[in-house]
Amino acid sequence: MSDKRNLKIVIVDDRAADRELVREALVSDDYTADIIAADGLAALAPILEGPPADVVLTDFDLGCGDGLEVLNLVRSKWPDTPVMFVTGTGSEEIAIAAMRRGVADYVLKTADLSELLPLRLLAVLRQADALTERAHALLWRGAVLDALPARIALVGADGTIMHTNARWDDYHDPALRAACGAGQNYFEVCNRAAAAGDPDAALVAHKLREVLAGRSAEFTHEYACTEPERPEAWYRMLVSRTDSRGDGGAVVAHFDETLRHTMQTRLDFLANHDTLTGLPNRAGLQQRANEAIGRAHLDGTHLALLVIDLDAFKTINDSLGIRAGDEVLQIVTATLKSTLRDGAVLARLNGDEFAVLVEGLASPEAATPIAGQIIENLRRPIHVNGQEIVLSAGIGIACHPGDGSTADDLLRCADSALHEAKGDGAGAVRYFASGMNAQALENLRLQVDLRHAIADGQLTVQYQPVVSLPEGQIMGAEALVRWSHPELGMIPPLRFIPIAEETGLILPLGEFVLREAVSRAADWRRRGLLGYVAVNLSMRQFRDAELAEMIQKALAEFRCPPSALRIELTESMLSASPELARQVLEKLHAIGVTIAIDDFGTGYSSLSYLKLFPLDVLKIDRSFVKDTPEDKDDVAIVRAVIALAQSLGLLVIAEGVETEAQSSLLTAEGCDAAQGYRFSMPLPARDLEWLLRSKTTLPIAEQKLAVSA
Repeated sequence: MSDKRNLKIVIVDDRAADRELVREALVSDDYTADIIAADGLAALAPILEGPPADVVLTDFDLGCGDGLEVLNLVRSKWPDTPVMFVTGTGSEEIAIAAMRRGVADYVLKTADLSELLPLRLLAVLRQADALTERAHALLWRGAVLDALPARIALVGADGTIMHTNARWDDYHDPALRAACGAGQNYFEVCNRAAAAGDPDAALVAHKLREVLAGRSAEFTHEYACTEPERPEAWYRMLVSRTDSRGDGGAVVAHFDETLRHTMQTRLDFLANHDTLTGLPNRAGLQQRANEAIGRAHLDGTHLALLVIDLDAFKTINDSLGIRAGDEVLQIVTATLKSTLRDGAVLARLNGDEFAVLVEGLASPEAATPIAGQIIENLRRPIHVNGQEIVLSAGIGIACHPGDGSTADDLLRCADSALHEAKGDGAGAVRYFASGMNAQALENLRLQVDLRHAIADGQLTVQYQPVVSLPEGQIMGAEALVRWSHPELGMIPPLRFIPIAEETGLILPLGEFVLREAVSRAADWRRRGLLGYVAVNLSMRQFRDAELAEMIQKALAEFRCPPSALRIELTESMLSASPELARQVLEKLHAIGVTIAIDDFGTGYSSLSYLKLFPLDVLKIDRSFVKDTPEDKDDVAIVRAVIALAQSLGLLVIAEGVETEAQSSLLTAEGCDAAQGYRFSMPLPARDLEWLLRSKTTLPIAEQKLAVSA
């Protein structure tokens, strides 16, 4: 059997003699040949519909066409088959043009054609075989790259992306693939990513330059990548030189590390969290506490660590079982979460012991309402396995900076305080610093007692008259809440209102005052005794989504005209969130109540608020009144505020008027009305009604109210 290669050769020439000449010249001992002849383009077309030949030999001048047309036709059908020009046209320009167009060789029909053509033919075939082998190698390399579990790009020495595997396209959004694929420059890709806000792009570009320049063998980097279907994907980028190829390029590979990262994240979580509740454990709390101490040191605030221990929890485990005990702990966790304000850290230290870390406190005493709320909420009955359980707990409190500068210090001090609290009985709270205990316990007692005071009728509403100037006629009254404690006597509002604000009790307290005021306003308006009653709103009430509905219900229930109710807001409440304030005030204005801005002048940007909000009344803060008329600066401020309000069509009321000189000054400056001890202290409703019925003008010089029993 012969080892000679059998070739399929197509000869294209319009002259039969030339076709025969080429056929004879192709005879060689190095191969055998199956030769197909065509006399032009028309004859070639059907041949090209069959299996491809090894080589096509064509004359340049074919009469009805030329060799370049043959080249184009062969390429369209047999793209891997080389085309040789065997021609009698000996033009150097034609030869160069043909070679540039992709002709494999250009051979002249000379006398030595029989010797030259077989050699040139074999050279062309060897070159074609080499190209085919390289193409197959590239295909194999591409297949290997496509099979690798990574997104890979081959980058040239100048940063040009030479080749990418199939996974590379998956790495990019479809709209960006063209900008990040083969032919693009990787440095430009990094520049665009950096401009779009990618924090890693500049580093990647720098390190890739180091590798391409030979200053670094490789570079690896782990990064997060947000993808449409995988919002928390993680990748490891590896850049390595391709020195073995000698082209100074690099391989850039992105390996999916999401699973490993997820597992590591889970391990880290388990190391710092309790598996039953998902809360930070002692190690997690210590880490957060040390970070919080650093922040508190910078901003000069206090932080408190509360350690909470459930009373008699072992009894629950022993009587109902461990599973029931676990359920109780999960319920306790939910209760504590709902109790704490935003930003507080809740942790489970061990067994039935929890901890709460609270930052940003103005003073250590500010932790007292939090502890009281925890005690109160934990007392609510819960049901487990059909059993009703009432829990109690002791709390120990330690604060930074007073009790320590590390998490360990605070935990140790809080544990000591907890030990003392447990000795005081169920529901006790102790601060570590003994000097704080008396004040803290008093605050805690007031918090608990205030909750009962609202329900038990210990709160009353008194009314301070607002009188017209200069007549002294009572035109309205401001409703003010008072607390008569059964054991402690009268408790000043400045003592219990902040506690109510801190604990959220201000909402039921505020609703109580509003309903009392609306009831009195409706009665006094119907009898022609009084024009309106004013009610102050707290910040929590003002931000309550149900405020307008609550006011409407009270007006409807007591059949009170909206104009008989005035809502008073402080300037700071309006400045805290102007857009929210505008929306709330527009709702109140639509109801028909009048709106007053209280303590005017103590905030900022007051003039802009007067124009922005639907206001009816401006009240001059007592701080600008108390030193008049002696303090000329305060006199000037009062004069300016009155003039401003009058120009805007607002009623002006001065607060805190205590002397005749102050009253005379306000009258002279055109102030519409005033209130203060010059005219009357806050009065019980029946005392104010006596004044209203007697049509008494104020002030009443050296006269006591004679109120019938």
